[in-house]
Amino acid sequence: MGDKEFRMHRYLRSLGVNRAAYGQLLTLFLCFGLAVFGYEQQAFVILFVVSTLAWKVLDGIRHDQQEFFKQGAAFEAGECNEFDSSSAGPLEPLYPIIDDLMRMAKRRQTAVQAVADEMGFSAKELAGNAREVASHCQRQADATTNSASAATEISQSLDDVSQRLEITSKVIVKGSALSKQGRDDLVHAQRQATIVNQQVDITSTSLEALDRKLEAVISMSRFIQDIAEQTNLLALNAAIEAARAGEHGRGFSVVAEEVRALAKRSHDSAHAINQQVSEITDSMSELVQQMLLVVKSTDDCQSSVADATSSLEQIVIAMDEMTDQVSGIASASEQQVVATQEISKSMEQVAITADRNAYMAKQSANVAQHLKNLTQQAVH
Repeated sequence: MGDKEFRMHRYLRSLGVNRAAYGQLLTLFLCFGLAVFGYEQQAFVILFVVSTLAWKVLDGIRHDQQEFFKQGAAFEAGECNEFDSSSAGPLEPLYPIIDDLMRMAKRRQTAVQAVADEMGFSAKELAGNAREVASHCQRQADATTNSASAATEISQSLDDVSQRLEITSKVIVKGSALSKQGRDDLVHAQRQATIVNQQVDITSTSLEALDRKLEAVISMSRFIQDIAEQTNLLALNAAIEAARAGEHGRGFSVVAEEVRALAKRSHDSAHAINQQVSEITDSMSELVQQMLLVVKSTDDCQSSVADATSSLEQIVIAMDEMTDQVSGIASASEQQVVATQEISKSMEQVAITADRNAYMAKQSANVAQHLKNLTQQAVH
C-alpha cells in the first residue's frame, strides 16, 4: 500500500469510525439518563434501535470506504472512474465532490506530467548543449593555446629578425661611410690627376719653348760652322799668299796657320754642339711623346675616376635608401613584436576564459543532469 493510499485509508477510517463512536457514546449517555430517571424500557428500546441503525450506518460506511479505496487504487493506476452509486452508503453525497476532486487532480497530474516531460526534455537538451559547449570550449582552449604558442614563436622570430636587421643596419651604415670615404678619396685623386694634367701641360709647353730655343741654338751653331769654314778658306788663302811672299810673309803665314787651327776648332765645336742639340731634341721628342701618353692616361684616369665617383655616389644614395628601408623594417618589426606579444597575452586570457567557460559548461551539464534526475523522480 502506497503512502497516499495509506493516508486516504486512515482519513476515511477515522471519518466513519469516529462518527459511529460519537453516535454510540451519545446513545449510551441518553440511555443512561433515561435509566437514571426510571425509563429502563424506553432506554432499552432506544438502545436497540440506535444500535441497529449504527450497525447499518457502519456497514454503509465500510462499503463507501471500500469504494473510496477502489477509486484511489484506480487513480494511482492512472484511471479516473466515476463512483458506483447503485449500492452507495451514507457517504454518497461525497461522491460528486470526490469525483470532481479526482478529475481535478487527474488534470493537474496530467499537466504536471507534461511539464515534467518538458522539463526532462529541456534538461536533456540543456545537458547535451552544455556538453557540446564544453567540448567546443575545450577545442577552443586547445586552439588558443596552440595559437598562443605560435604567436610566441613568431614574436621570438620577429625579435631575432629585428636584431639581425639592427646588425645589418649597422653594417650598411659602416659600408655607407666607407663608400663616402672612397668617394672622397676618388674626388681627391681626380683633383690630383687634374693637377698632374695641368703640370704636364705646363711642362709640355716649356718643352716646346725649349725646343724652339734649341732650334735657334742649332741655327747659330750652323752659322758658326759656316763662319769657321769661311775662316778656314781665308786662312788657307793667306797661307798660300804668305808662301808666295817668301821671307816677308813668314810671320803672316804663322798667323794664318793659327787662324786656320782656330777655325777648325770652331768647326769641330759647332759640329759637336749640333750633335748634342740633335740628341737633346730627340730626347725631348721622346719625352714629349711620353708626356702625351701620360696626359692621355691621366685623362683616361680622370674619366675612370669620374665614373667611379658617380657610381660611388649612386651606391651611397642606394645605401642611404637601404638604411632608411632597414630602419623602417626594424621599426615595423619592433611594432610587430609588441603587437604579437599583446596578441599572445590576449590569447592566453582567451584560453583562461575558455577554460572557465568549459568548467561552467560542465557545471551546467551536471545541473541539467541533476534536474533531469529530479524530474524523473518527481514523475515516478
